[in-house]
Amino acid sequence: PAAARRPMSVVRTAHPLTPNEARNLALPFITTETVAFVDNDVLFQPGWLEGLTACAAETGAWLVTPIILQRGTRSTVAHMAGGDCRIVSEGGLRRFHHQHRWLGWSVDDLPPLRRQRTEFVEFHCVLVTQPVLEECFPLDEQLRSDREHCDLSLQVAARRGELWLEPSVTVTQVAVP
Repeated sequence: PAAARRPMSVVRTAHPLTPNEARNLALPFITTETVAFVDNDVLFQPGWLEGLTACAAETGAWLVTPIILQRGTRSTVAHMAGGDCRIVSEGGLRRFHHQHRWLGWSVDDLPPLRRQRTEFVEFHCVLVTQPVLEECFPLDEQLRSDREHCDLSLQVAARRGELWLEPSVTVTQVAVP
C-alpha cells in the first residue's frame, strides 16, 4: 500500500462514511493554506496542483477547479468546465438552478477556454483555500445527495468568495468498467 512507501497518515473508521464525513475527518490534518480534494479515480497531468495554486494566488479565488474530463471506453469528453449554480426567484417562487458548461462535449470540440469565474466546482478535483476552510467547514454531514459540491459553492458565493475555472489544468476521471 501507499502508506508503506511514503510517510502519510491513514485514517480508518469502523463504518462507511458519507463524502462530507470523510472530508471533515481530514480537517485536523490540514496544515497548509490550501488543500486539494480529489476522487480516487482521477488521473493528473504534470503541474496540475501548481496550476490550481497559481490561479488561487493570482485571482484571490476561494475555490479553483480544473477542466474535468471523463474517459470512457470510446472517447474522452468534458464533464466539468464551469457552470451555473444559484437560487433563482421566479413568480415569487425560489428554485435551484444548476447547469454544467460543455458537459459531454468531445475534447476535440471544446472551444478555447480562458481562466474565468464560475458558479460551482465539483469535488472530483478542487483546490480549497483557507477562507473556505475557516468559514464553510465542517461540511454538512447530513447532506446525503450527489450535490454536496453545490452546497459548498453556494456557501462560498454567499460569503462573496470567488470560484474560478483554471483551464490550463485538466484532470481525467477514468470510467469504471
